[in-house]
Amino acid sequence: MDSWYIRTRNGELGPFTAPEIQFLIRTGAASHNDYVRSGDTSLWMPLQDSPLADQAAAATVADVSQDRVSVAAPETVKSMAPSDKVPQPAIPAGQRSQPSPRSWSQGRTFNPQYGVAAAAVAVLLLAILALLRMVTLTSAVPPRQSAAETAIDSDNAQQSPSNSEPPAADGQTDPRQQHSEEPVASAAPAPQEQDGPAETPKAATPPATPDSSDQIAHEPVAPEQKFQTGLPVVRRNDSSDGKPRPRRDVAPALQSSDLRGRSAAGRAAAIASSGGDEDSENSVAMALAWLNSIQQPDGSWSFQNVGPEARPGTLQSSSAATTLAVLCFLGAGNTTSSGPHAHTVAQAFAFLEKEAAQSSSRKSETLYVSALATIAFSELAALEPTNVRAKSIAASLLAFLQQSQDPIGGGWRYNPGQPGDLSVTGWQIMALQSAKTCGLDVAPATIARSSTFLDSVSSAADSQYSYAPTTEPTRCMSAVGLLSRIYLGSPKNSAFFDAGFRKLTAAGPDPIDIYFNYYASIALHHYGGPLWTEWNSQMRPLLVSQQIRTGPAKGSWALRDPWGTAGGQIYQTCLSTLCLEVYYRYLPMFASDDSPAP
Repeated sequence: MDSWYIRTRNGELGPFTAPEIQFLIRTGAASHNDYVRSGDTSLWMPLQDSPLADQAAAATVADVSQDRVSVAAPETVKSMAPSDKVPQPAIPAGQRSQPSPRSWSQGRTFNPQYGVAAAAVAVLLLAILALLRMVTLTSAVPPRQSAAETAIDSDNAQQSPSNSEPPAADGQTDPRQQHSEEPVASAAPAPQEQDGPAETPKAATPPATPDSSDQIAHEPVAPEQKFQTGLPVVRRNDSSDGKPRPRRDVAPALQSSDLRGRSAAGRAAAIASSGGDEDSENSVAMALAWLNSIQQPDGSWSFQNVGPEARPGTLQSSSAATTLAVLCFLGAGNTTSSGPHAHTVAQAFAFLEKEAAQSSSRKSETLYVSALATIAFSELAALEPTNVRAKSIAASLLAFLQQSQDPIGGGWRYNPGQPGDLSVTGWQIMALQSAKTCGLDVAPATIARSSTFLDSVSSAADSQYSYAPTTEPTRCMSAVGLLSRIYLGSPKNSAFFDAGFRKLTAAGPDPIDIYFNYYASIALHHYGGPLWTEWNSQMRPLLVSQQIRTGPAKGSWALRDPWGTAGGQIYQTCLSTLCLEVYYRYLPMFASDDSPAP
């Protein structure tokens, strides 16, 4: 008998037989709105559109009573040690875990008498709920909402698009954790070479109706419409009086970056206006020289091959190291055809293109590296408008990221379709706005789902953010969340920006946590004003003073981040360099923002 897996809001359960799935539906443990997949495929589909729906009339309780029924506990998706931003790998999809206290004991045979008792209990509960509902309506006092409650807006009670679930991938590893297999730049295969100018793949501009070349049914959301994603939102108790945050009435609008600061004239002007100086520029120049010195003959970088007196990383991913390093060269205005490091950049992208072309026959990367590759190719395409090859690869990568989004919660994690976390999702949102910067279209449904996920991890009226809906907010994740809100179009005078950025500025740059410094620096630079000035007055001298000034590792930063062991000295150096390029890498988005708050 065929085995099936079912995905509910509590996680993935299975395997089950078809009659067992029908029994779970009748007992309320599952519904026709959940997603299922067959044991011999990784593609998910709505249960109501699956072959199981045709068997609903034929399946009976007697069918199930002949089999043993056991329910696996929800998949563990929260495992973080020692930091909220670097969780341990999740339990692989489909792996059975021990039965939870709410599950049937394994091997227990169904007894019809239990159904009668369950029905009686259900009727009693419905009566109690109806009574409570009447009391609530009579008193006209809205109920308080706990931090763990799931609140679904009445306007958002519709189901998500029927074929919007992306395919699941084979077991993969966190690019910030140790693993031994050499991954590739992206799970999305590169477009084939062709005579004449390359065309942008169709998947990069998703149609309003399902298309055979795209596994996501993208639904257009007009800006003037109220923000409705049709997705359940886990809302946190984020206000002092216990009332949930008001529903957003404005659809999120993805922003594009202004890269004009990377030209010679733009760079000089941006340094003068944003707080850079000669010391910060000297640090960037030394960092690029060190990175250039350790580039491999094939154009790649390796976390392990970092030269003498530098600490190697444990992650064996040339794709991850190369995308991270090349972003530093792009940030300083270098391209494949211009700048003092043009040859270095050209070699790096030649390597990444080769890796992308081989991705269809090799194990795919986690979504961390796919996002980095999307940012790199998108920025190159924006800086070189005639580089149709770079834009074509960026479009392919963008299509893959959109298909990999969790259609239920709206976030991203390590593998396609997994319930999201904010650390991975922050990179995906950055990749989406980079794709828009080079002229690619991002599906409105993807943007709306991203905002829905941010709602699920926000607290303190959107001014603080957590790694996942079930965890507490941290300053690092708050920096990621606030930057993501900027990219999704929240206006500068939104109250949560002032409250959130004041907290970040009061904490100040961290002498160890470069991941936090990276996100906070970009977000505060976009926000501008006195808070950015205060932050920069501490961040710039801190990073300049920490840079190695002598010896073979001159120009790099020694690894200080305790969660950066996977990337080693390249990781620490690249994020530090990007922090010092913040003045001109992206011009501030709020330079002339006078739009009203929602």
